[in-house]
Amino acid sequence: MKLEIDPTRITARVYKQSAKGVMYVKVDFPDLGMYINSFTVQQSQKYEGLWVQPPKSCVYGKWITILEFSKTSPLWDLIQDAVLRAVDAYSHEKLDDTVIDDVDPLAAIKAVWPDAVEVPNTQKPSI
Repeated sequence: MKLEIDPTRITARVYKQSAKGVMYVKVDFPDLGMYINSFTVQQSQKYEGLWVQPPKSCVYGKWITILEFSKTSPLWDLIQDAVLRAVDAYSHEKLDDTVIDDVDPLAAIKAVWPDAVEVPNTQKPSI
């Protein structure tokens, strides 16, 4: 039996961002029927760019890395790429939400249709 992984099917999703800006990412390996939670991504203190770390857990008061990868491993490259793509998508979605929240819908409509008339809501609320 030969195990094959289609690298194009490895996906990731940011599911949480802490107040300090650390993003938590879930990586899905559908060909293996598994996923790995809690990869973390944050700004590197030493180097330029983002730092991707495998999941860690606190055991007897010490943080241990649950999964360790050789940084030269093709699997690590695939995981890191999927994680960074997920962070990029999450960041863009967050920016898009911010832009949408700052838009006055009536002003946007009037910008496209200057002759638009606001119709008051005359319906009584139902209880």
